[in-house]
Amino acid sequence: MRSRCTFAIYFVTNTTKNIIVKILYTLLSGMIGICVVGCASTRSVHESTTQNADQLERQCAQNLKMIYVAIKAYQRSHHDVPDWLSDLVPKYISKTNLLLCPSQSVTATTYPGLEDPNIATSYTYDFCARQIPVTVWGGAPATMKDWKNRQRQVYGDAVPMIRCIHHDHVLNISYGGEVFESSVSWEQDERFARLAQGWNVGPF
Repeated sequence: MRSRCTFAIYFVTNTTKNIIVKILYTLLSGMIGICVVGCASTRSVHESTTQNADQLERQCAQNLKMIYVAIKAYQRSHHDVPDWLSDLVPKYISKTNLLLCPSQSVTATTYPGLEDPNIATSYTYDFCARQIPVTVWGGAPATMKDWKNRQRQVYGDAVPMIRCIHHDHVLNISYGGEVFESSVSWEQDERFARLAQGWNVGPF
């Protein structure tokens, strides 16, 4: 009788263990599955976001090129670059949405202090007629255009003309028409720092 009870207890205990193991295995498998799906979903969202950002940047670069063409057309007619991007409208730029970065769907903003007085634009025009504001190197009595033309004596036509600050890095098109990436203070980037050794490139 005692052996039968022992066997029964052993059978029940062993059966319970098997059930618990199966339950734990099922739960663990489910958790692993959720983790795998979650990781794949996160990776997919990250890749999609990166691809979207790259596409917006390419579209922005196209905008910069088209604005640059308009500026050069204006320059040929007036023998100088415009004071503002709004001077290009409507003769040289008929559709003002060209002045908006594709990444800015609601509000158009430029670098603080360099806003166009006549039109909303996402693009900072460094050759504008505004006096150098305090947000740029602490400010100075000269105009941005005068300062940038002096910088051209150091950097040549590599000086940024139009800039977009709405990406992970600043997207520029230079006075000579080159599209390139930089930091906000492009003068401090290695490429330009080498050219400016011994020169005062500030607005003073």
